[in-house]
Amino acid sequence: MQPNTLMLIAACALLLLGLLHVFFGYKLARFVLPVCGLVFIEFVLYLFVYPHMGLNQLGTWLFFCGCGIAVCVILFIFPRVAAFFTGLFASALLSVLAAYALSLHGFLLLYPIVLTLCVLCGLLCAAYKRVGVAVFTSLFGGCTAAFVGLYLYTGGFDAPGALLVGNVLVPLEMFLVKSALLVGGAALVLTVVGLIVQLGLTAKTQVLEGRFEGRASANRNNVLDTL
Repeated sequence: MQPNTLMLIAACALLLLGLLHVFFGYKLARFVLPVCGLVFIEFVLYLFVYPHMGLNQLGTWLFFCGCGIAVCVILFIFPRVAAFFTGLFASALLSVLAAYALSLHGFLLLYPIVLTLCVLCGLLCAAYKRVGVAVFTSLFGGCTAAFVGLYLYTGGFDAPGALLVGNVLVPLEMFLVKSALLVGGAALVLTVVGLIVQLGLTAKTQVLEGRFEGRASANRNNVLDTL
């Protein structure tokens, strides 16, 4: 399979996952929340671990697929951790788009401020509140779908060109520098529409129980048992 075809398939899959997060983030929370943690951890591995390993093509596939399977299993077993990564990654994507759109990516204090906000957003999402999960899944899906969709629409993925520069993130950053305002606007529109759809239609049924919902449910069960 040609590299361009492989990257196109991966991009279409990422676009579909983004739209699922936008409109069904809370409804399918147990299945879509681990995706954010998976993408985040694989991204960190690609940036900081993989360049120092010197793996061949087969070793690369085995490394990332093995790590991906392990991460998905762990995050499915511990969904609160998956929710934390969802809030963290969603707020990080929005921060990146805002920084490039406002030309703030060279500001020195930007990184600690963004890191603090992202951790706080992750903790809020991990509380399992229905509105919180709906907001951050819509935000993550909106940013992802807007970026990938516009990137595909404007030129598609040039895998050989990315391989020539040695880092697939270089052409993505170049696109973001030129189109940050457009991507940010599309992401906000998708986020708002997705949040309206989730809160109005797909997120009405309780799927994840927060601390207070869990206590209320347990109290109701105790009362029924007493009666």
